[in-house]
Amino acid sequence: MSLFAKPYVVHAMIETGINGFGRFGLHLLKYWLDRNSDSSFKISFINDDSIDIYKAREIILNDRYVKFNKYKVEVSGDNLVILEPNGGKHEIFYTNFEQKKIPWIGDPKIFFECSGKFTVAKKCSVYLKGNTKTVIISATSWDADKTIVYGYNHEEYSSKLKVISFGSCTVNAYLPFANWIDKKYGILDSDVNVIHNIQ
Repeated sequence: MSLFAKPYVVHAMIETGINGFGRFGLHLLKYWLDRNSDSSFKISFINDDSIDIYKAREIILNDRYVKFNKYKVEVSGDNLVILEPNGGKHEIFYTNFEQKKIPWIGDPKIFFECSGKFTVAKKCSVYLKGNTKTVIISATSWDADKTIVYGYNHEEYSSKLKVISFGSCTVNAYLPFANWIDKKYGILDSDVNVIHNIQ
């Protein structure tokens, strides 16, 4: 079942946490907020070792590309408080620690590693304790249990997988498209060139 699919049976929401509040973490938060009423999970924790809670709030309110216009965002102690137009309220515990000192490690069932610093499965094993059963790395990872790309091989997901790579932005953009072309017409060879914008 997709994390964003509405379950047929009402049950407790799956708690998740994010380490790294850069581009991927920001997109993930917005995507979840826009669909939270139909989602089977909730974002309960965010950590970033270089951005404090006030900077995180500033980014949410002022990012040029990811727009949170319909939400009000406040800081209350260690919580980011996000208010929806319909009166819904989300409190996300925000921390500013280096990886191994994150105080909520072991609390969420799913841990999103979005910092870009820890793309090796071994370095993500620190998260696999307590309640945490799955780590999803928002980048390519050569030693993850599996790379899962929605629209390509998402049906191969298994709860036995502990550390999953979500691939890169390029992998997620290209693979489903190439897979569709291959099934419809056939691909003999493929080459993809990526130019990253470096400031």
